[in-house]
Amino acid sequence: MRTFIILLALVLVGLLLTNPGMDDFKVYAESRSEELLSDKLGDSALGRAASRFGSSLAGDLVPQITERKNYGLFSMYEIGGRGESDTNGAADGDSWRFVGIAGSFFQIEGPDK
Repeated sequence: MRTFIILLALVLVGLLLTNPGMDDFKVYAESRSEELLSDKLGDSALGRAASRFGSSLAGDLVPQITERKNYGLFSMYEIGGRGESDTNGAADGDSWRFVGIAGSFFQIEGPDK
């Protein structure tokens, strides 16, 4: 029983220490944007340049359009709004939600889900 409690405590401390912050999410959003843009624009020199520019622009905007809720062991990130309380002008269903845990991000909701 003591081993289980120690192991559980170590896991909880590990999750607490690896809970990603907004800067981590910005890097993730830039990378994900570049992948999506690259798929749409192709692998030409112009496509790669446009993908890099677009992902950099997206990364710069992320802190301004993203709401982060920190739950200690993990964080929830929402880009866009939900219904009438939306201040970003997004319509219902036009928001993305991600969970950040253990240094990674997972999309849990979005227009392409």
